[in-house]
Amino acid sequence: MKRRSAFALMSIASVIVLVEVIVRLLPVYEYADPQEYYLHRKGVELREGTENYRVIVLGDSRSMALRPPEEGLSFYNFSAPGMGNRYYTVLLKRYLSTGRKPDLILLAPHQHALLASPERPATDLKYNDGATPLQAASQFFSRRLDAPLFQGKPGGLQPALRPELFAPVFRNGRLHFLGYTDSIRIFSGMDRLVQAYEGAPFLYRTYFLRTTILGMVQNPGRDGNIEGCESCDAIHKGICYDRLQPRDSTALVEQSIRNFGGAFNLDDLTSPSGRVGLFLTRDTAMKGMADGLNTENMTVQTDTLEELVAFASSQGIKIVFLELPLPERVSQARQVPLLRQTIQGVLSRYDGTGYVQFPTLSYPETSYIDPFHLSCYGAAELNNDFRRIFPSIREGFLEQHR
Repeated sequence: MKRRSAFALMSIASVIVLVEVIVRLLPVYEYADPQEYYLHRKGVELREGTENYRVIVLGDSRSMALRPPEEGLSFYNFSAPGMGNRYYTVLLKRYLSTGRKPDLILLAPHQHALLASPERPATDLKYNDGATPLQAASQFFSRRLDAPLFQGKPGGLQPALRPELFAPVFRNGRLHFLGYTDSIRIFSGMDRLVQAYEGAPFLYRTYFLRTTILGMVQNPGRDGNIEGCESCDAIHKGICYDRLQPRDSTALVEQSIRNFGGAFNLDDLTSPSGRVGLFLTRDTAMKGMADGLNTENMTVQTDTLEELVAFASSQGIKIVFLELPLPERVSQARQVPLLRQTIQGVLSRYDGTGYVQFPTLSYPETSYIDPFHLSCYGAAELNNDFRRIFPSIREGFLEQHR
């Protein structure tokens, strides 16, 4: 009887392992949400890529839209949505660990997000930062054990409207992009334990990608015709959206990554109905963001910026902060100059650094779908301006490097 039980357990375990191996070998991510595919694809380039790019971009969901400003430039955009401000140094260390080293980093996140308090791995968990590790662990597990370990469908990767929403909305994003180990390394102390726990489903891909696997089984085909679907007119009229199969959507993302040095604008695969919803709330969201930057006593934290700049400097890598345009009323907020001066102050303490502003720092609010994310037309305007300022960056930071 014991032998039969042991044999049954071994058989079940073998099936689980076999299925897991098969899932890891199949192109499951090609059937994923486009943003999940984007993060996975960029993560593969980060960990396994071999091309040594001279210029890399680090940033957030807005700067994902930045394309190579010159033809033939060795350039890759590693910006990722919702990672927070902790991940830049870990990403750079991972890139260097592959034997590659950039000449120049273009740092292009929102200023207020860069200088915000570092995000938590799970903002819905309230545990006392000042507690001992044992006390904090007890608080954490007592809260988490009130609910199942694996709670329903993984959260969708929809654009967040407020920076404090980035962590919970994009929680799985860290795992798609950084992988399990690096998603833990960006945290310390109790937060590291929390992320290790929260990211545990990633280790069993058959479960972690269960929704994607189901979609792959139910709808394995594709339309196959994505020509013209990347134009702004087609995107905003929804010409291709309804007929695109999951693999068509990820093919569009892959096309953008391949043709434009890792760049992809989040608006490009927003559904027409989703875009209408964002437009209806845009005015209120813009006002909320402007009000947040108009507070009299604004706290800024420079630790994560200081860590990145100090590490890049120690490696002989130049770093330039790009001040991208903000929506019109946000750009006029009273704390914007403080954010600018704070970043410039950190950079001034290190050699090989610079601060470059776009030709205009205020775009019409119609260039955005929400306070953070540019429309397809807004992204085109952004890249036109990027091409205008890049010659000065090349002359000041690249031509004398080699």
